[in-house]
Amino acid sequence: MSDNSTTNKKNIIKGLAQRIKGFFLVRKSLRNAKPFENRLCDKGEICGRFSYSVPNLLRLERILFWLLAALPLIMADLSTNIINPLEHTPINMKYISYYTIIPTLFTLFWITTMIYLCWAILPKVAGRITYAILTAIWGAWLFANYISYCIFGRFLLFKSIFLAGEGMDYLEVIPLYLNPTVIMFIITYCLAMYLACRMWERPTFARKHQRGLLILIPITGLICVELFMRVSLAMDKSQGQWKLWDRPTLIYDVFTDSNKSIDVAGFYQYTFKSMYRMAASANEFSEEDLALVKDYFDNKQFPDNDMTGRFEGKNVILVLMESMDDWIIDRKYTPTIKYMMDTGINFTNHYMPCWGTGYTFNSEFAVNTGFNCPSTEVSASAYPNNAFPSSLARAMIKGGYSTKSFHFNSPTFYNRGVIHPKTFGYEEYVSYLDYMSEDTYSQDSLNVQNDEIFGELIRNGEMPFMNYMMTYSAHLPYYYREEDPRLNGILDRNPDLFDNTLSEEEANARVMAHDTDEFFRILIERLDEAGQLDNTVIIGFSDHYSYGLTDQELVKQLNDNIGNKMMEQVPFFIWTPNCPRIQVKKPTSALNIMPTIKNLMGVPNYKYCMGEDAFSPDYTGFVYFPEGKWVTDKMIYAPNDGKTYTDEEQTYIDSINERIYYEMKVNDIVIKSDYFNNHHNKKK
Repeated sequence: MSDNSTTNKKNIIKGLAQRIKGFFLVRKSLRNAKPFENRLCDKGEICGRFSYSVPNLLRLERILFWLLAALPLIMADLSTNIINPLEHTPINMKYISYYTIIPTLFTLFWITTMIYLCWAILPKVAGRITYAILTAIWGAWLFANYISYCIFGRFLLFKSIFLAGEGMDYLEVIPLYLNPTVIMFIITYCLAMYLACRMWERPTFARKHQRGLLILIPITGLICVELFMRVSLAMDKSQGQWKLWDRPTLIYDVFTDSNKSIDVAGFYQYTFKSMYRMAASANEFSEEDLALVKDYFDNKQFPDNDMTGRFEGKNVILVLMESMDDWIIDRKYTPTIKYMMDTGINFTNHYMPCWGTGYTFNSEFAVNTGFNCPSTEVSASAYPNNAFPSSLARAMIKGGYSTKSFHFNSPTFYNRGVIHPKTFGYEEYVSYLDYMSEDTYSQDSLNVQNDEIFGELIRNGEMPFMNYMMTYSAHLPYYYREEDPRLNGILDRNPDLFDNTLSEEEANARVMAHDTDEFFRILIERLDEAGQLDNTVIIGFSDHYSYGLTDQELVKQLNDNIGNKMMEQVPFFIWTPNCPRIQVKKPTSALNIMPTIKNLMGVPNYKYCMGEDAFSPDYTGFVYFPEGKWVTDKMIYAPNDGKTYTDEEQTYIDSINERIYYEMKVNDIVIKSDYFNNHHNKKK
């Protein structure tokens, strides 16, 4: 029985091989223009078990060619749904659903247009080369999106190519996401592209103008689908835009969330629209838009409260804690941070939404300017010349402070050498590269031990100082590599802290977080030795949750273990000796940090920002995310969460959505129009 089964399988494989061989033998004859009378009978030549007639063979060959040529492009589009690594994102991925008719039509029309252009319009060789280049580019763009989605939980906007240099920092973690499915996908993609190029034949047409006219069919299809979306949007807008958060038409129009946008537009339309928005002049705003911004700021107030001027005159060290998550904070690995949170002002309901195209830069942009990066922009490269007269650094300078920013990397990384002084307003950007070796400059505890860096920090106590510092020790990757001086150096100094009972990544993440904790411990000791500790306020905030761990289900579980309801919930604290012990339970975000610091320090707290002082009695808690979810003192809401709401709850949800839409619009107008350079003074 087994032998018969094996024999049958061999016969099936042999028969299939004969049929394929027969097809290509006859196809070879056709391509070489040999006389078919000598090779074919009236009904065709018998090759294997198939008989082929010339017309049928040509028809079959053309169909096979189109299938092979379209296969990699279809795979690229479908993979944005099929290969979604849902465990790598905190985002409500119910937006990523099976295709509806609109994205499917967009995709089919784009694929048809691209293939037909290469196959029928261009000369044979040029068309084949162009097709190969296009398919390779789409494959590379898809792979970049896949890695971005694995690490950050979101697809890339086309403008992200301007951050390609910064993206090199993540090259070393790419192998972690190359599972067998992805490798097989890449092989299939390349094989289909290769076979299509091998079968490439420029078609002939019976009529002279038929070749050029046929391409109008898919182009017309694209135009019709685009017009349909625009008409549908106009009809939907009559309901009020804030009520349309989940509507595909508004998602397609505002294009603020890449995950939802790629779902409603398809991979190709999403990319081309992203390119169009980058090239088109989208920064021209009407008088009505500018009036909206003016009214928003005219109605914004920052009245004094019980915490106003509480730390007036003290030095300020504001620390962005790279990748420090709530679940990492404990007495074993981060005793100093834990102590400061327990004995200082601890914001227990703090979140870091991701706006723009980079988690860390989004956070520092919001904290230093009071505005979010536009969701569809790369602020590090697009807006270095924007004016923010009410930025944190400029407010501190007006309050009599000396200001500097500190980072381990070169000034060109994320354009910080320009952004920090020119956009944020710091008087000087200090790079640890100027003081440390390449083996030590990325280790937080060693940086603060460097006498020259510490001297830059305290400036000999000649005047009150405000420093913005960025740590790095806890940055990904979290797996052991012999060539990694950062992780190896930290492990060498703390061999007893590595817990073999944990996964390698979690164990390393905790040890790396300990080095950031050592930064704070040594900083406090050195400030005390310099006689500056009692006169200094230390503020720590995380730039994002620990997205760098490949096992995001573990991260979710670790957050659940400590009672966090969302993975974006991260540490934020304020500490100084004899600090009042306060737990701020109101929901806060990066937008609250700047006005809260200004209020505590008693410096001019201008109203020109999007956030509010967390200590204001009028502030009850309000955090919103680019994908439409939000947190208030009353509830946590996510679109399409499947919950049923009462009429009263739905009214409240509609009011918050309206507020979010309004604030997002004001925020984007300010950034994209460079409001304070071009319009603010003219309105006075």
